Amino acid sequence: MNDDIGMKVMKKILNVMLLAAMSRRGYTAYGIFELRDRIVKDLLYNRQQTLMEKLRAYRKGFLSHTAKDYGITDENYRSFISDFEYYKLYPINKKFGHLIDDKITLRLVLAPFAEYLPRYYFHIVKPGLINSLMDMDAVPEPDVRTIIDLLKCEGDLAVKMVSGEKGAGFYRITHREGNFFVNGRDISENEMEIFLSRLENYLVVEYLSAHPDISRIYGGSPNTLRVMMINEEGRRPYVANGLMRVGRNATGAIEAITANGGGIFAIVDIQSGRYHSAKRLENYHAVDCIFHPDTNEKVEGMLPRWDQIEAKLIEICEYLPQLVYMGFDVVITEDDFKILEINSMQGVNFYQYYYPLLIGNPASSFYKALLKR
Repeated sequence: MNDDIGMKVMKKILNVMLLAAMSRRGYTAYGIFELRDRIVKDLLYNRQQTLMEKLRAYRKGFLSHTAKDYGITDENYRSFISDFEYYKLYPINKKFGHLIDDKITLRLVLAPFAEYLPRYYFHIVKPGLINSLMDMDAVPEPDVRTIIDLLKCEGDLAVKMVSGEKGAGFYRITHREGNFFVNGRDISENEMEIFLSRLENYLVVEYLSAHPDISRIYGGSPNTLRVMMINEEGRRPYVANGLMRVGRNATGAIEAITANGGGIFAIVDIQSGRYHSAKRLENYHAVDCIFHPDTNEKVEGMLPRWDQIEAKLIEICEYLPQLVYMGFDVVITEDDFKILEINSMQGVNFYQYYYPLLIGNPASSFYKALLKR
């Protein structure tokens, strides 16, 4: 027990020292600890590079696995946004990021665009306290049974954290012919009650299914489109980059690229809306994944309604001029499209597996200005 206490005290001391050292170099606490955790993971668990290779990558500002996948050399490394640089940029949207990072706030902020958001039904504040939300008819003192009754009507619902990222805390709950499922796992009605009764600060919202042209690749997840929007000075929004994400049996109801063995991602040609050249992560490295490993379908195609999506996202960015940098997660459904969430700090490494972002990219001048600042 004394050793455990000593370890905790040592970690706190090291964290204070790290904060003091790196904050002088322009990092915020979020950036410091995110970068720290990634370096520790790289050092301890990435067996693909030697210690010397890792140290050489760190000197250039990269984690060793991204340096390897990008093909970093002495000649080209300044064409890429390094891992160390990117975490120094946080928060790009400054104090306005909270407008979109919290999913309830996002729904309120985007009230004029409600038709492009999933329906919001309940907020599970804590065990025993559930509030009805804007897309649910007023229910006096809703409880877990109220959610289950809605599930029986809808068939599928999404249950997700109010403030979550990377697919953490997402559940697809399902009712089919008297049977209940959580992320595809068969459970009893009583177990569903217990599951819901233990949640805290979760939303219950509409579950979205992908357009048939997309779900043919894999139907077990929504298969979200990530669109990088840049809104320089709040007046000239444009699409800078796009990435298609597809789930696998290993990732369950989500397609987060780093979750449970890793989903599949494919770069989007923002001029045409075509996605192609799919990859997935294996032992920390990006490897080609042209055919889906579970369905054998080719991970390639044209995004339905791409022009309509682009126009609407630009309109939303114009409505939010305070936010200069946003990552929209979009589900293209059979009839329309819906915005699952908007990220104020989106990852860049998945784009850079395909090309550098500091040269020849629509986002290059924006990133260069940020780094210079």
